[in-house]
Amino acid sequence: MFRIVSKSINSLSKSPQPHKLFILKLQEFATSPKNVKKPISENANQDSFTVQYLMNEFGFSLEKAVLSSKNVSFQNSEKPDKVVSFLKNQDFSDTQIRKLISASSRVLILKPEKILLPKVEFFRSKGVSSTDLAKLLDCDASILQRSLKCCISPAFKFLRDIVGSDESVIHILKRNARVLSVVGCRVKPNIAILRQAGVPHSKIVYLLKTLPFIFTLCSSKLKESIDEVRKMGMDTNYCSFYLALSCMTYTPRSKWNAKMEAYKRWGCSENQVLTSFKIFPWIMTVSEKKINGVMSFCVNEVGWKPSEVVRRYNIFTLSLNKRIIPRWSVYQELVSKRLVNGEVKIGMFCIKEDLFLARYVNCYKDEAPLLLKLYNEKLEASK
Repeated sequence: MFRIVSKSINSLSKSPQPHKLFILKLQEFATSPKNVKKPISENANQDSFTVQYLMNEFGFSLEKAVLSSKNVSFQNSEKPDKVVSFLKNQDFSDTQIRKLISASSRVLILKPEKILLPKVEFFRSKGVSSTDLAKLLDCDASILQRSLKCCISPAFKFLRDIVGSDESVIHILKRNARVLSVVGCRVKPNIAILRQAGVPHSKIVYLLKTLPFIFTLCSSKLKESIDEVRKMGMDTNYCSFYLALSCMTYTPRSKWNAKMEAYKRWGCSENQVLTSFKIFPWIMTVSEKKINGVMSFCVNEVGWKPSEVVRRYNIFTLSLNKRIIPRWSVYQELVSKRLVNGEVKIGMFCIKEDLFLARYVNCYKDEAPLLLKLYNEKLEASK
């Protein structure tokens, strides 16, 4: 359009007696914001009242405000101000309100007395404090948009019937508030899958209380993970089964395979890794970087064989820089002074700080007076 108008202007300008006013109008038309194509980001309604309100009241960036304004719109501050005032009266802090609106801007158009208050009162009646309620909504702000009668109350009752008390339900929601929103579509089907797999009721309650995210998974993912854990020969009567199930469901298949390959590159067989996994599932929750870092240090510095490192699986849960390296430095100093000898024990890295100091530092004050200084320097360097 701009090109066409420009050509028209040029042709008129070259005519013997161009009409100046007509040219001026064409120029105004050609350069008008309505007729000049803008980048998508500039086409967004950046100057709308909603965007300005979100930026001014909650400190949103322009990008965040524009994105949030796609879900909510208002022409004046009457409705959102009422919502903010209501939340403040319910002891929500400014930070908590900002997080809530950031998670779900549609809350700003909900009627405080008719929609919000009944839900707040419901949770208060179950023993949820203002602080805890803010945390629940921070995890799943969509709760406020759900029907109290048709969704929230029945879902809460279902969970209570499973775990036995309101207190236990609140405990679950503190760990994962989304459970309440997906009772019908995920929690119920997943409980049925666990029962079909032979998981007793007591263990289902245990999982709900300790690993509630499992119940928010799609049923096909949960069933697949259960089948894989059972193929490893793990028994549903032991806690290791549920820890393994948690790790299996939490770790995407691509990352699982990548971590397994990382162990294999160090010379460990898949069977060796799975043997340790069945005892200590957390070895598959650490990152590839952590796997490589621990394996490299333990093989190249400590002198353990790769298979020995995997058998000493606890080592993967420890910080390389803040725990393993500083303690190894102390041990090396003791060896250099011939104060200790023999194979390095995994316990040296795993024991609590006060016990480590008592066994490897304080008892050698006379023979190695600078040992504590060395240890503290290594700890300081790790920060």
